[in-house]
Amino acid sequence: MLRHLLIISPAGTVLYDREFVKLIAQPRLTGSLITAILKVCSDVTGLPASYVEIGAVAVSIRTDAGRTGIICALFHDVQDGKQLGQLVATELLRLFLDRFRQHVSPPPVNLGIFQSFHSKILEGIRSSVRLVVDELQRCVPSIELCFLASNGRISHSTVDIDGVGVMANLSALREYAEELMAARGDTCNRIVLERVANRVVIHAIGPMLLVVVMPRIVPLLEVQGQITAAVSLIARVSELSQHMQGSTHTILSL
Repeated sequence: MLRHLLIISPAGTVLYDREFVKLIAQPRLTGSLITAILKVCSDVTGLPASYVEIGAVAVSIRTDAGRTGIICALFHDVQDGKQLGQLVATELLRLFLDRFRQHVSPPPVNLGIFQSFHSKILEGIRSSVRLVVDELQRCVPSIELCFLASNGRISHSTVDIDGVGVMANLSALREYAEELMAARGDTCNRIVLERVANRVVIHAIGPMLLVVVMPRIVPLLEVQGQITAAVSLIARVSELSQHMQGSTHTILSL
């Protein structure tokens, strides 16, 4: 569960903070603490700090490698894991800079201009699954293509493809597989299609589908571990976004 989000300037000024669960009494002072941790870690190890655990709370830290040096510090439960925290922090930092890059160097006197970022947080959590798909393709060179489909369309693909044609066939295939498994009193979580030259692996993750295409000559066992890990991470991101959406609705109704 997310607890607090801070966007911090290189000098330690908190440009934006969003509280999800009461945790930080003085977020403005925490910005200086985060920058101090980053400096000490860099001086001692030569590497930036990216993840810190304090009891049951973890802090995932991402820093813009460009000229802004803006820092995203995401406080969350330790049980969420480093991977999930880093993933969401990376995407939230990207969205923040996409929207406010021209306003952060130097920071404005009126920090209120950053408050509109509230509306982008849920989008950032959801879109972070794209990073999982890209990382799967990068880590497994034998994969020819992988994409994520949701709500009848391709939400992200590592290669440009005909989305309309693919989704028509994919939807029909999933419907047939679900009917077949339902007749046996079971559910369909994975489909593997063996073609002449390649293999198509389809994983159902709630309403989403992760589709991976690879040469048939590559043994499935060699890559199944990485695919399963990606499926698990996407499922956790989906669960987090659903929780955050429910929290947002609760806040709006108060």
